[in-house]
Amino acid sequence: MLRRFLTHGLILGYLAITASALLFTFTKVVFPFPSIFIRWSYGMIAPYQRDVPWNFDVSYEGQLPDGEWQPINIHPYMPYQFAEQKVREFLLPYLHQGELTRRQKFTELALQILDHERARGIPYTAVRVFYEQWDRSPGGHEFLHLPAFTHRALLTQVQ
Repeated sequence: MLRRFLTHGLILGYLAITASALLFTFTKVVFPFPSIFIRWSYGMIAPYQRDVPWNFDVSYEGQLPDGEWQPINIHPYMPYQFAEQKVREFLLPYLHQGELTRRQKFTELALQILDHERARGIPYTAVRVFYEQWDRSPGGHEFLHLPAFTHRALLTQVQ
């Protein structure tokens, strides 16, 4: 009986702390629990504050001498784990410096990729960078990443 009472108390305490963290997420007001408990639970809730109903990516294309554009896989240039790779691909450290600075950084990165691709023997005459956005799908992250469903915005083009 005591064990069941303690188990239920522990579960109710956990749910109360999680509910307080959820309220803190929306109101930034700390409710009856010590903030150390609220912050711990808030850390689990916080990633979903900026959840959006679309997927996005940055894509690179190289132009061959005959004018044909082909995709460039930039993953060999970013040998990091997934999260670090995405931070670097999207140039997130420059996000707070404004869109103009971030576009300049995309231009610098595109020039570096153009140089590296030429050094690998691929005769690209230009590289362009796109921001791509498409709707989410129960089929998975890339399921609707098709030309018909993808909005593309040119970020930069270098030669």
